[in-house]
Amino acid sequence: MNINKVPILITGATGFIGRHLISALTRENADISIISRKKVALNGKIKIYVGDLTDKAFISKAVKEANPKKIFHLAAVVNPSRDINLLEESFKVNFFGTINLLNSLKNVDYDSFILNSTAEVYGNSKMPFKENMMLNPLSPYSLSKASAEIFCNMLHKNNGYPITILRLFLVYGPGQKANRFLPQLLTALLQNKEFSMTKGRQKRDYIFIDDVIGALIKASLIKQASGETINICSGKQFSIKSVAAKIAAMLNTKDLIKYDLPYRKNEQWDYCGDGTKAKKILNWSPKTDIDAGLEKTIRWYKNRIR
Repeated sequence: MNINKVPILITGATGFIGRHLISALTRENADISIISRKKVALNGKIKIYVGDLTDKAFISKAVKEANPKKIFHLAAVVNPSRDINLLEESFKVNFFGTINLLNSLKNVDYDSFILNSTAEVYGNSKMPFKENMMLNPLSPYSLSKASAEIFCNMLHKNNGYPITILRLFLVYGPGQKANRFLPQLLTALLQNKEFSMTKGRQKRDYIFIDDVIGALIKASLIKQASGETINICSGKQFSIKSVAAKIAAMLNTKDLIKYDLPYRKNEQWDYCGDGTKAKKILNWSPKTDIDAGLEKTIRWYKNRIR
C-alpha cells in the first residue's frame, strides 16, 4: 500500500467499519482526518472535525482544511426497517449529506472518493446479485443509498469525478454495534441468556471486516476503479439460522436460542453477491471464511464480556 503520509478524510469514522479503517490506515502511516458528529478520543495525530454532514458551511470549512487526496465516505443513517417515516432522516444524511460532501470537494485535488453503499439496493432481485442489475430498494435506507449512488454516477459521467461505489454485503466482526444481530446473539449466549430470533430462513452473504477494509483501501489506490460500482461480497450464502447454530455450537449453548419471533414485513429473504468484478478490477477476494471469521469475532466478545 502506498499511502504513507497521504492525506485521507473519513466520514463515519467512529462507526464499526470506520474504526477498523482508521486502525489499518494508521498502521500505514497515512495522514488521517475525520468528520464526526461528536468529540471522540483517538490517536493524537488524527485531526477531528466535529460537525454534521447536513451543515454545508461546516463541511466546506472542514474539507478545505483537511485538503484530502482520498475520501472514504462511510457516514450513514443505517436502519433497514420498512417504516416509511424513516424516509426524511435517511435522505437528509445519506443522500443530501453525500451531495454536501461532494460539493465541498469542487476545489480539492483528490484522486479517489469511495462511497460505501449496501447490497440492500438489490432488494429481492434474482441471485447472484450483479452490479449491472436494476436497483430495487425495499426500505427508506436502501432507497436513500440507491439515490446517492445515482447522484455519484451522474457526477462521474458528466464531470469525471473519481468516484467508486462499493456495495458491501453483510459485514461482521469484532467491535460491531450492539444493536446488530450477531453482537446481540453473542452477548446473550456468552452470558448464558436465552436469545429470541425468527426461524432464520433468511440467507445472507457474510463478509468479515478485515476483508472489507482491504477492499476499501485497494479501491482507493486503483485508478481503474474510478467510475465503477463493485460488490464486496463472499459469493457464498448462509441462512441466519445456520450461522446462529454455528455460534451456539462453538459456545455449547444451542439450547439457549429460541426461534419464536415473526419475520418482518416485506422481508428480504436471500442475498448473495457476484464477486467477479472485484476480482477483475481490484484483484480482491475475501481471505476469511465464515468459520474463521466467527472464531475471531467470538474471541473478541469473550474478552470484552470478561
